[in-house]
Amino acid sequence: MSAKVRSDQLKKSEHSSFQFSTLSKIIEALGISLVDLLTERSKEFAEEKKAEAKAIIRSIEFLSEYLQAGIIILNNFSGILRRRYAGKSVKVLIEQEDLKVTLVIIPPDGEKERIEELLSDYGRVVSGKMALADFTLIRLC
Repeated sequence: MSAKVRSDQLKKSEHSSFQFSTLSKIIEALGISLVDLLTERSKEFAEEKKAEAKAIIRSIEFLSEYLQAGIIILNNFSGILRRRYAGKSVKVLIEQEDLKVTLVIIPPDGEKERIEELLSDYGRVVSGKMALADFTLIRLC
């Protein structure tokens, strides 16, 4: 390592130490402990991350060939919730495992209801392998 590079590194290190020392003195002059400040910010950060984790538990993904089917499934789930649980306080989960999308409804009494849809069923209707009437009848029950 050249003497110039080493000299530049020392200057940067000394400058950083000076900045940190100056910052520490200012914080102490304000009557705040640097440790307390960092601890408090660490707690706030942990709480923020905890809140974010509660907001989004997992994601669902519809590949491009199943995008329209996924949108229809979510729309059907919305209709089911409006028809069966309007005005009721229920917990709702949507889970996905491969091509299976499941709506889990947990009402206050705790009796879970699971409604499963297969992305591939929509493809069967489009390809003519399943009659639209049969498909619609299944979904209305």
